Amino acid sequence: MQTITSKLAVKYCLKFKTLLIFVISITSITGCDRNDNDLQRIIISDFKADELIKMHGGDEKSWRFTEVIVPSGYEDYPSLPNSSCVSDDVYTFTASATNESIEPVIISLGESPCFNEISDSESFNAQLLYVPYLLNDEEVVEVTLILEYSRYEEADNLTITSRTSYQLSELTEDRMVFSTGAVFVDDYTFAYVFEKL
Repeated sequence: MQTITSKLAVKYCLKFKTLLIFVISITSITGCDRNDNDLQRIIISDFKADELIKMHGGDEKSWRFTEVIVPSGYEDYPSLPNSSCVSDDVYTFTASATNESIEPVIISLGESPCFNEISDSESFNAQLLYVPYLLNDEEVVEVTLILEYSRYEEADNLTITSRTSYQLSELTEDRMVFSTGAVFVDDYTFAYVFEKL
């Protein structure tokens, strides 16, 4: 009797091991697929000084502010800029002589105001903050867009100013994105998108 029980135990043990190996194999294969997709995504990083020429052309370069990316539910929030009101605005970015400075951004506002429903007038000011540092013995530059926008209510003699700081996250000859809180390129929750004129 003990031999039959032992043989059955060995038989079930082998089946369990086979099933366990099968489950581990499937899990590993699916895990690899998921990791491969993450590896194909581009992690946001800072830029080498020579790459920044795409942004300012060595001196200055103008870009159209084409899109404001915000989470669902914030698109029509009256005190935030949105894509429809910035799409005719032009921003001119200038080079930093030392890659360690704050440079003004020249803003030409278009015809579409952002806050006309809640204010009498508005203004936008921006600066680029260049902060160089060494990464693996190479100098890279963290570039931050500091955007300040103000709304004026004449009846109450009230000025409300908001300031945002977004890191340069994506830069090509034709497209530039500043974002906050993102890890991967094209996975933005809050971002400002510019296209070359």
